[in-house]
Amino acid sequence: RAVRIMGVWPEDERAQTTLPMSLVEGDFFESAGRNRLVIGEKLANRLGLKLRSKVVLTFQDAEGTLSRASFRVSGIYKTLNATWDEFHLYVHHKDLEHTTGAPLVHELLIRYNETVDTDEKTIELASALPEDLSVMSWKHVNPELGFADDMMAIMLVLVLGIIMMALLFGIINNMLMAILERRRELGMLMAVGMNKGKLFLMILLETLMLGFVGGPIGIVLGDLSTRIMMRIGVDLTSKKEGLAELGVQSIIYPEIVPEYYIIIAIMVLTTALIASILPALRALKLNPVEAIRGQ
Repeated sequence: RAVRIMGVWPEDERAQTTLPMSLVEGDFFESAGRNRLVIGEKLANRLGLKLRSKVVLTFQDAEGTLSRASFRVSGIYKTLNATWDEFHLYVHHKDLEHTTGAPLVHELLIRYNETVDTDEKTIELASALPEDLSVMSWKHVNPELGFADDMMAIMLVLVLGIIMMALLFGIINNMLMAILERRRELGMLMAVGMNKGKLFLMILLETLMLGFVGGPIGIVLGDLSTRIMMRIGVDLTSKKEGLAELGVQSIIYPEIVPEYYIIIAIMVLTTALIASILPALRALKLNPVEAIRGQ
């Protein structure tokens, strides 16, 4: 069966990935001995392998000739990506170099502790490295997951757009009702000499106050609910198998990005500002005499 053999530095792998924590049996190259192998649970079940089972690997050595080497299963892992588990197995890099007869390094993983723009970092690293070395972001390494992430971003924009539209019409409706109820007051203000500019500004500020008051309340409630979901997670076990094919866990734990709060606050205030225009124009069309009479 064709699989991809990954020769790893165990200590570096523990520091950079969660693979060692995904073991369901055995250990991650912690026991003594040579030619040890860590295999995915799905592949192990398909091949009928278990701990300490013998596996013969066939591959090309440094001279291009086919070579064989026997390995023993020392660990079985299960990650969130079922496809990865089925086609990848891990050996110690020293055992792989000894078997192939040459030192081999074809891939280095760079992981940032903080959230960064992967496309920007990819370009930055590519410009700093020799031209014969390629730099790929995680979206290029796993295009299926990258496509799913892009689709989620598009869906997020669409949902956010729908919410902003609902907010827009909600504010317009409330302010139009407020103007209808206060038409006598507005008529009196116009009758005593308030110019249209000040009346427009008054309606504008009143509408913005809805955003200034409602925005922080919504952000606080959203932050609290997100923090609760960060603890208990969003249970999607009913779609477990489909998510596993994409490498997504069935229980999703959201994260808080502080910058999003600023973006949402600006969007809310901008929506409130746009929503204030129609009610303000409606107020400017009032006839002072008819408004005072309640007509």
